[in-house]
Amino acid sequence: ANLTTLPGEWLMSQANTGKQPVTQQTLFELGSVSKTFTGVLGGDAIARGEIKLSDPVSKYWPALSGKQWEGISLLNLATYTAGGLPLQVPDNITDETSLQNYYETWQPQWAPGTKRFYSNASIGMFGKLAVKPSGMSFEQAMNKRVFQPLNLTHTWIHVPEREEKHYAWGYRDGKAVHVSPGMLDAEAYGVKSSIKDMASWVRANMTPSEVKDASLQKGILLAQSRYC
Repeated sequence: ANLTTLPGEWLMSQANTGKQPVTQQTLFELGSVSKTFTGVLGGDAIARGEIKLSDPVSKYWPALSGKQWEGISLLNLATYTAGGLPLQVPDNITDETSLQNYYETWQPQWAPGTKRFYSNASIGMFGKLAVKPSGMSFEQAMNKRVFQPLNLTHTWIHVPEREEKHYAWGYRDGKAVHVSPGMLDAEAYGVKSSIKDMASWVRANMTPSEVKDASLQKGILLAQSRYC
């Protein structure tokens, strides 16, 4: 979808429907801006005493006990310094079993903490593990601990059917598309939101003192802290 300004209004140009007004309910895929939500949710878990960034990955995923995972912490996952996890989870990884097998056989290129390499496989894994002590899924935790306390009523990981009419399309090769599903997509790039909700999100991050939920307020501050 392309946004165009006309005097006094916004229009969203869609190849399949012509011009459709953008409203406060129009939902856009946030892509990697979603990572800011994952970071805050992780900070919230720290504030609740559920996790520590210094904890080893194997504490939350015991199957990853191979030598290559020694010394790799949640902090390394959150800061892309695990040692070279790839930009994307490979396309052939389609379920929890294959995801675990992939991480079990992955081999780092560098020692943990020595080099930063931007990676959905890294931040996605951080989000997945950060919510484990809560007993909730990532989506459940995000809804309960971030979206709801901030009154983000038009922000979703999976857009419900009743909201699909507000879900803007992107285009690839002239065809309308939405983001392709994949493993760890929710944690790395899966949030959809409206202009109004994103303004609220920006405000919460710029003025955390206004956030009433104590653990969420601390989570925002922790997500904005410098670690390496």
